Amino acid sequence: MRKLVIGCCSTVITVGLLVTSHPALQQPQQLAPLARLQSNIERITRSVNAKWGIYIKCIETGEEIAINADETMDTMSVIKIPLMAEVFRQIEAGKFALTDRMTLKETEKRPGPESYARSMRAPV
Repeated sequence: MRKLVIGCCSTVITVGLLVTSHPALQQPQQLAPLARLQSNIERITRSVNAKWGIYIKCIETGEEIAINADETMDTMSVIKIPLMAEVFRQIEAGKFALTDRMTLKETEKRPGPESYARSMRAPV
């Protein structure tokens, strides 16, 4: 009886190996995590009518994703990211609360890069 069970198991394993080794039944090779990330980013950027500039570097491996990374682009609202990080750091330090209101005076305003870019493109 023991030989019969072993024989059945080896038969099942052999059949399983034959079925999974057939090229038509094999799963497509899994993408590496960074390649999968790049594929997802490219899919998302194609779905939005905009010009994207993206650069990502994996510190551990040195692998990079660069999509239009060397093209010059206006920064638009990207500056808001480090500003908000600083706001939250100061809130955490107790310097003010998220519910506080502040008024920006005219003397505190500075033109941004988009203002300069527009003035440079203006007809002379």
